[in-house]
Amino acid sequence: GPAALSGAIVAETAQRLRQSTGLAPTSGDRRAAIETLHPLATSWCREHIRAMVAALGTGQFGGDALACTLADALAEATYLERLSHLAVERALVNPGAPPLQISPVADTRHAERLLTNSPTVAVLFDYPLAITHELYPLWTDAFVFGQSGVDGEPPLEVIGVHASWLDVDCRARRAITYLPDEDLFVEAPCHPPHAFAAGLLLAQSPSCHRFLAQRLREARIPHANDWTAAAVADDKWECYRRWRRAGVRTPPTCLLERTAGAAAAEQIRRFTGSRKAEADAFPGGWIIQPRHGTEGKGVCWVTSDAGIGELVEAWEEISPTDDAILRDAVGQVCLGPADGEEGIRNFDLRLHVVGDSGCYTCESGYLLVAPVSRSPVSSSPSSGGSMLSWTRLLEGALVAGGERGDAAGLVWGSGELESARTAATAAAAAIGSLALCGIDVKFDWHQGALAPTVLDLNPRPAGLMHSDLLTTDGSHREAGIAGGLWRHLRRLTAG
Repeated sequence: GPAALSGAIVAETAQRLRQSTGLAPTSGDRRAAIETLHPLATSWCREHIRAMVAALGTGQFGGDALACTLADALAEATYLERLSHLAVERALVNPGAPPLQISPVADTRHAERLLTNSPTVAVLFDYPLAITHELYPLWTDAFVFGQSGVDGEPPLEVIGVHASWLDVDCRARRAITYLPDEDLFVEAPCHPPHAFAAGLLLAQSPSCHRFLAQRLREARIPHANDWTAAAVADDKWECYRRWRRAGVRTPPTCLLERTAGAAAAEQIRRFTGSRKAEADAFPGGWIIQPRHGTEGKGVCWVTSDAGIGELVEAWEEISPTDDAILRDAVGQVCLGPADGEEGIRNFDLRLHVVGDSGCYTCESGYLLVAPVSRSPVSSSPSSGGSMLSWTRLLEGALVAGGERGDAAGLVWGSGELESARTAATAAAAAIGSLALCGIDVKFDWHQGALAPTVLDLNPRPAGLMHSDLLTTDGSHREAGIAGGLWRHLRRLTAG
């Protein structure tokens, strides 16, 4: 059928991309690779479709109807774009979710999932690559936590909808559904457009988040992760101010406005001088980064013995486009090498916090780990970082000041987990009503104990495929995100 032929086109294009560029699935800098490969993939997908239409027309595969379907698909910009997205994804990303089939026409299996009596939650996204890596854990979570209760309510149905697939009434003209019996995702047009009961805004840029939230409000569609709280979370200086007022432990921070000019050097001198005089200051140097930055872009680490000039240069790199924030480089506790590994690595503990009717709970998380380095900056996966289970903390491989954890007393236990969860929920509560957010926590060895410090809050958390529930002893891994999220979404769908 059309979906199977589309799969063949994607596979051939992905293979051609890898062969022509020497690429293999990697966690390196994907953004630049995507910009380079997407035009190539689009051209080659079009070329493969034309070749397949010609072959079908000669009866090589049988079926003039398929030839007509694919010929018509050449004029469908969305279909061609999605094929190229999937081909680039296959070339760059190690598969971690069930496969995705893309159909140029309505698919019966797809339509049947949308015609059930289950309320539909649309995961609205803008970043197209590896979106099934976010949809699959969400679908699994909905199945586990969103099943009908004693009142006999039907389970929630989760679909994926790109921002560009919404019509003027905020109905889905196209959607991604999961077929559990076949263990695959199907993306196809919706005829008629599908009216979903609630939305969950993830995997998108701040500007898209704002645009979609406004559209959903105008259409009176309830949605989780509204823009109001997300706008606060996207402002690192405002987060710092709110966390300090709420008593959340976070690094001391200085705002360097982009218009500061020559005064920036004096601000930097006063701040770093005052911090060096503080008894509780950590010796890790300084972090300077954009006030509104994401994915680790523009983050610079400057050692504590560096001169003011290096910090001024880092600010000058940021100031043409944004204010900067300067803060202590916390996170001196690192992961020691496991078997077969070399060197120690910095890490963040990403904790997922759910906000539901003013109640905040932390139920899952994972580790965001930098490449081997002494830098306290943890890289995002788009810049070479990796994701590991949070249970790695239980393996006794924590390191501070060059000593192994078991020698220095750095042992992770239920008390450390609980203190991190408490810090994360307090940080989320100080920002506002986000149904799901990711809190990044770092650790230092301070006054004989592991001290958690809240670093950032992400109002559109990704990497959900790597999330495990926070069992107290970590004796077994259990994938999951948060039961509270689905209780919240069920209330939204009920109006």
